[in-house]
Amino acid sequence: MFGKYADMTVTLPAQTEAVPGTVLGEITATHALTPYKSGATDGSKVPCCILAQSLKNEKVADEEGEDDGSADFTGVRVLMIGEILDSEVVLANSADKLADITISLKNNGILVINAQKGVKRIGD
Repeated sequence: MFGKYADMTVTLPAQTEAVPGTVLGEITATHALTPYKSGATDGSKVPCCILAQSLKNEKVADEEGEDDGSADFTGVRVLMIGEILDSEVVLANSADKLADITISLKNNGILVINAQKGVKRIGD
């Protein structure tokens, strides 16, 4: 990933892990970021940036012994503007397709590049 990064707040559902390259959407009510899912009703169905680090949310009970099912991570590095190889993009929902969100990412300043890895020069 190459481009401009920012530190943001990211919310992960309980017992999930997000890896670099995960597409994120913004929760309208809290402005926190969460893994993009096309069927979401909280506003995160619009892809806006790409996670640039690994995150893991383990289920942890609060003082009353209850878990609300999510955790907020602050100061998380995300790609706001730049380029990413299509092979590095990660979608949280296996039913979602990169082709369906490439234009939305481009409109937010993130170009998804289709490039072959390991291309050799003629004569090598």
